[in-house]
Amino acid sequence: SWSPCADLPEALMVSQSVVIGDLVFVNSLIENYHIHQYSTNDNEWSTLPRPMVVAFGLGQLSGKLITVGGVDKGQSVGNVYQFNEESQQWEESPIPPMSTPRHRPCVITHQSNVAACGGFIVE
Repeated sequence: SWSPCADLPEALMVSQSVVIGDLVFVNSLIENYHIHQYSTNDNEWSTLPRPMVVAFGLGQLSGKLITVGGVDKGQSVGNVYQFNEESQQWEESPIPPMSTPRHRPCVITHQSNVAACGGFIVE
C-alpha cells in the first residue's frame, strides 16, 4: 500500500532513483543536479555534496552510490565516481570510464557489472 513520507527539499524534474539498504537516493537530470538521500528509518531527507560533474547517470554498485558519465566544462565525460560515506566526498571509482562519453545515461547495475544506456554526447 502507499504511505506518505517527508517532502523532498526541492521539486525535481526528470529524476532518477537508487535504493541502497534503507536509503533512497534521488536526483534531477535537469538543472541543479543535487542528490537527495531519504532515510526510510527516520523519514528524513538530506542533501549530499555536489558530485564532480553534472548531467550524470545515477546507480549503485556493491552498496556504493555511483555517478556515471556527465558533463564537465561543456564536454561529455565517461568517468565513474563513487560517494565515500566516511569522508562525505565524491572520489574516482575503480570502475574504468565508459568507452563512449555521454551525459544523462540510464544506469543499470547487476552484481559487478555496470551498463549505461542511452544518453547524449556533447562535443
